[in-house]
Amino acid sequence: MKRIKRENSIFTMSASHKPVEKINSGETIIFQTYDCYNNQIKNENQLFSTIKKELTNPATGPLYIEEAEVNDILKIEIIDIKINNSGVMSVCPNNGVLGKSFDTPKSKIIPIKDNNAIFNEKIHIPINPMIGVIGTAPKTKKLKQLFLICTVET
Repeated sequence: MKRIKRENSIFTMSASHKPVEKINSGETIIFQTYDCYNNQIKNENQLFSTIKKELTNPATGPLYIEEAEVNDILKIEIIDIKINNSGVMSVCPNNGVLGKSFDTPKSKIIPIKDNNAIFNEKIHIPINPMIGVIGTAPKTKKLKQLFLICTVET
């Protein structure tokens, strides 16, 4: 089975990116990924303000599908998402869902055990893994990512 390593990451959806792997329609492939911060936050002393924002939300690839043509509809089946044993969360005051709950920026490394994010001894939250960044390259124009989606490393 073919595999694309996380080191083959892109940060824009662009027709100018060269495919790092090719498959035929119906083949299965494994993508290894970084987290949404591109694994830049390695401990709780590193804050979101210190990372390179242009390196956030990496997408692994690109992948070339041999039979696919412009204007085709692609059906992608996600068979499994395997996650790492920890994730990272970063909050900033007045930013995002939790922003009003914090007066200083913070990062937290969150252990993952038995399909739960372990925030502390009392708070265990069931995880629901998701893809993060997935897309197709435009035919010609460069399209900068316009969204922020966080995932734990797989």
